[in-house]
Amino acid sequence: MKEQPWNLDSMAAPSLAHVQLIVIRQHHLKGLRMFQCSNCGRQYVKYEGRCGCTSQWGTITEIPNPISSQSTRQSDFQNIEPLELSSITPNTDVRNKTEIPEMDRVLGGGLVQGSVILLGGEPGIGKSTLLLQVADHLAQRGGSILYVAGQESGDQIKIHTQRLSIVGSGIMILEATQIESVLHASDTHKPSLIIVDSIQTLHSTSLDSPYGTVAQTRECTQLLTANAKHHNITTILAGHVTKEGDLAGPRLLEHIVDVVLSLEGDRTSQARFVRSLKNRFGSTNEIGIFHMETGGFRSITDPSQSVLEHRPKTSIGSILVPIIEGNRPILTEIQALTTRTHAQSPRRSATGVDFGRILLITSVISQRLGLPLHNTDVIINATGGFRINETATDLGIALAIISSQRNLPLPSSIAAVGEIGLSGELRPVPRMDNRLLEIYRLGISRVLVPFSTQKHQAKTGTLDIIQCESLHEATLHVFNEYAE
Repeated sequence: MKEQPWNLDSMAAPSLAHVQLIVIRQHHLKGLRMFQCSNCGRQYVKYEGRCGCTSQWGTITEIPNPISSQSTRQSDFQNIEPLELSSITPNTDVRNKTEIPEMDRVLGGGLVQGSVILLGGEPGIGKSTLLLQVADHLAQRGGSILYVAGQESGDQIKIHTQRLSIVGSGIMILEATQIESVLHASDTHKPSLIIVDSIQTLHSTSLDSPYGTVAQTRECTQLLTANAKHHNITTILAGHVTKEGDLAGPRLLEHIVDVVLSLEGDRTSQARFVRSLKNRFGSTNEIGIFHMETGGFRSITDPSQSVLEHRPKTSIGSILVPIIEGNRPILTEIQALTTRTHAQSPRRSATGVDFGRILLITSVISQRLGLPLHNTDVIINATGGFRINETATDLGIALAIISSQRNLPLPSSIAAVGEIGLSGELRPVPRMDNRLLEIYRLGISRVLVPFSTQKHQAKTGTLDIIQCESLHEATLHVFNEYAE
């Protein structure tokens, strides 16, 4: 068989990213200066004023060459023999419950032994408070806790625990910022849980870069992860967030750890939410709901019931809507307020609801129902501190706006769920069964749903499911005065 000639024109040209990777590797081997973005971790062979990945200025700093600064503990894990998967006997009893119901829900049933958890949140949101409560619950059940305080002194932590009514037995406070001191204390005391508050305050003496840089944060996280896996010690790392709401440090941290949690909430509100962004041992569709009180975090195991307790029997511009947070349905209240304005452009304001959906719904109401809103300010609020990103609240928002605009009260025994299209039609939403069951469980007698929704009378009992094809038909069921 005749060999075909090699045609250079048929070869694919190397990508720019591939060429940059080759140049960076050559710089590493030659021991030349390297630069890295503190936000995304992208490396450069020369200094750049702006990062090409994040488009941010002033985030690129010089990093030490990895060849001249190897990890001090790398040689401890060289002679590890591989194991055949079929010969490994799994340990089913590897979770330690925190005895905080909502925290265990997010973690998938408790803390997995040897896992590394990254908890991020804004300053003052309550990360230290939540971690101290977790440490206290585990210490009361005989656990040994090593709390690494990189930001506060022992006296400050003691004042904090007194406010939370925490005695502190079984909790050892280590005031250290060197990762070598943390690892030495771990080898000496052999705790069952290590809490680092926070990971950005630690540094390694093997690196010349300052505190909080990408190299230091990555090195300390890798050493703590190796320590957790080797000694089977659960480790929780508290992390800072940037002004955009992302976890500070390189994205590599989220790949190193096993679980990434985000503590969210408005500082002016008592509601706090712990969301699971990554979980190798459970679902990422879980959310923990808490109330921030004087004595710390209190789990809200039935958030729907707490919404009904503070709701009047009849109110104008207020309706109940079932939403899905994580894997569970939650009944929340949507409020609307419309006021006449003399401004050239009416204002649209949304709290906890997607602003784009408000513009769509108000346009459909004006065009399809003939209800003028061109000279009316529309303000929408989702109670309870929830941030709703699904379209299932469209019908409830529209009915609340119409109720406020026409000054007609909505009965407290009615709920609404459905997506609104541009033609005013109602479209089905996912997981309708769970939403209807939650409505029935809380004693709501009527619910408006899209026409294509199947009725499940066997599951929902006496719940009156009203099927509607369009927003206009839904208004006819609710507002008799509007029909006239």
